[in-house]
Amino acid sequence: MLKIRRIKTDKFKTAAFWIEKRDNEYIACRTLVNALLGIASPSIMSRGQEALKKAYETHRI
Repeated sequence: MLKIRRIKTDKFKTAAFWIEKRDNEYIACRTLVNALLGIASPSIMSRGQEALKKAYETHRI
């Protein structure tokens, strides 16, 4: 089962991206379609696994 969460990125809650959890790895994607296909966004992935894990758990970055 896919575990995908929408992460809000600004105080007005208009911009967002998606994080998918696969085993113990977090994959960040710009769109839901990319998340479903497993296409990662290099610019978001550069933040590191710990930052992505925190965003996944709290739904915020």
